[in-house]
Amino acid sequence: MFTPGWSAFSKKISATYSNLQLNLIDSLYAAVFPFAISLFIHELWVPIEFNALWISTFFLGLMFVVNGLLIVYGFSKVSVQTGSIILLFEIIAGISFGYLFFQESLSLMGLVGGSFIVGAIVIRSFNKESI
Repeated sequence: MFTPGWSAFSKKISATYSNLQLNLIDSLYAAVFPFAISLFIHELWVPIEFNALWISTFFLGLMFVVNGLLIVYGFSKVSVQTGSIILLFEIIAGISFGYLFFQESLSLMGLVGGSFIVGAIVIRSFNKESI
């Protein structure tokens, strides 16, 4: 619910703030609320260790920071509607990778939903002047 709102809002203020500042705001927003909820529900915290799990977690976090930078940059170049439709392609990529690499089955509803996403991307690509 909050991510699409942030993506659209970041486009409106991208002329005022740099990409790095916008990503910092996004990262702080994404860290403060889960941290507060974790404290509120008394979630068990695991101490930081130098092992493969923590290293992979660090790289996952780094990937999210780079992803945030690229999303803000992308939304500064295209309209919110176009950017939102392009982001939906992630669903198709996830379903495809699940099928190809993890032998997951494709459901009829997944195929129908994926075809709607591809259709939206194709229809939006015909309207070049609003990109």
